[in-house]
Amino acid sequence: MKSVDKILINKKYTIKQALKVISEGSFQVALVINHKKRLIGTLTDGDIRSALLKGKNLGDSIDSVFFKKPKTVKEGSSHESLLKIAFSNKIHQIPVLDGKGRPVGIHILDELIEDKKKSCFFVILAPLLSYFYI
Repeated sequence: MKSVDKILINKKYTIKQALKVISEGSFQVALVINHKKRLIGTLTDGDIRSALLKGKNLGDSIDSVFFKKPKTVKEGSSHESLLKIAFSNKIHQIPVLDGKGRPVGIHILDELIEDKKKSCFFVILAPLLSYFYI
């Protein structure tokens, strides 16, 4: 799980400000929070691209641009449930919320997959064949 401190924004941010946060955060997402620091949505570079194609300007607020019903998990969710949510919803980032709905971290699909690869261990037993040429 990664820290979200650098990717938290509020709905008063402009598209340009949000784009800078997304770019500097390196997770391709910003988490939109309210005045109580509860998650109210997510904003990706794809959301911004769509908004710009629909005529929004960089100086416009993200209020009508961000996704208001993101998939989230609670702290302590299992690795398998995270992967299931990510794959079934075709998402790459999953915000982790505390009991009050405040973001405390974020899981990134690529890292979840890499962790899963590291946890798989197997041994292949095969006969050793030796060939001698005379």
